[in-house]
Amino acid sequence: MISTGNDIVSLERINIKRTNEYRFYSKIAGTSEQELFHFVQSQIPFAHYVWLLWSVKESAYKYFKRLDAQVNFSPLKFVVTEIHFDKSNKHTKNKFFTGCTTFQQRKLFFISDYNDSFLHSVVHATNNFDTVFAGHTTLQSDLYEHQSLAATQLLQKGFSNHFNQLIHVKKNEAGCPEIIFDEKKSAIPVSISHDGFFVGYSCVVG
Repeated sequence: MISTGNDIVSLERINIKRTNEYRFYSKIAGTSEQELFHFVQSQIPFAHYVWLLWSVKESAYKYFKRLDAQVNFSPLKFVVTEIHFDKSNKHTKNKFFTGCTTFQQRKLFFISDYNDSFLHSVVHATNNFDTVFAGHTTLQSDLYEHQSLAATQLLQKGFSNHFNQLIHVKKNEAGCPEIIFDEKKSAIPVSISHDGFFVGYSCVVG
């Protein structure tokens, strides 16, 4: 079964002082993950790194939750084992990080899009993201109903061009969002996230 997962974090809303406290970040970053910071510390502040880990773990949770409804979110059970600063994208001011995360010996790859305002992470079963469609946008309002509507509109704009037809987003019986064509259930799962003035999505096609 195909799955997908993404998460977006508004860095404008985090409490940096609290995030830098051991009693807080140790609930998100295990010892090995704290040590990994050494490899990217010149590219991202520690407080933002902690929330990068969170966004990757939340993305992985969404991925596995779709496959197994019994999966529960416990940050330390999702372990980021590798992280690298990606220098390949020179067409944006944002920074990108790639790496791997594991959950119960199951491995996923991730890409995280980062600037001082937000973090957007997407996970995939392989390190080839060619079939992964993902995006994010900034909102004018952080009200939940506006977030939800904006996420749906973002998907419709991105995917209607790809599929050359109007799409709809509905939740299945397990509460997971899916792309629907002409009221018929498609085999395309989609992950939607929102936080503050930001929304994001991911989907696997092909």
